[in-house]
Amino acid sequence: MSSIRYARNIQKAFLPAPDLLDKLLPDNFVFQKPKDIVSGDFYWLTEKDNTIIFTVADCTGHGVPGAFMSLLSVTMLNEIVNMQGITHPDEIANRLHSLVNHSLNYSKMDGLDLTLCALDKSKRKIQFTGAMNHLVHIPRGKWR
Repeated sequence: MSSIRYARNIQKAFLPAPDLLDKLLPDNFVFQKPKDIVSGDFYWLTEKDNTIIFTVADCTGHGVPGAFMSLLSVTMLNEIVNMQGITHPDEIANRLHSLVNHSLNYSKMDGLDLTLCALDKSKRKIQFTGAMNHLVHIPRGKWR
């Protein structure tokens, strides 16, 4: 159990720091309650070229298998956006799909549901793509 608890600390280190989340998306909240000590659920965000890219995702499996998939996915998202400079959600999702399939020698990827958005700060425009997830927009003042 001590190694699983330590794995939870490693997994938490891969999540965005709360101050970065507050800086890039000031009116935010995160509710994360994994079924097991480690989880396949994760959120991720970064800023590239005046665009904030963020995702909420759910990888196949609970516990250790899901946690492995989430760490792999976060690493690949960092590569795709921060290193390769890809900022369009559909291109990011397609590239992530391809990299995960290639890395795990899958013929198809059925293990990652995600909502991925790119918020262009200068144009005040948001782009979205989803894999088995949808975007819900609640206009300011309309939540009751």
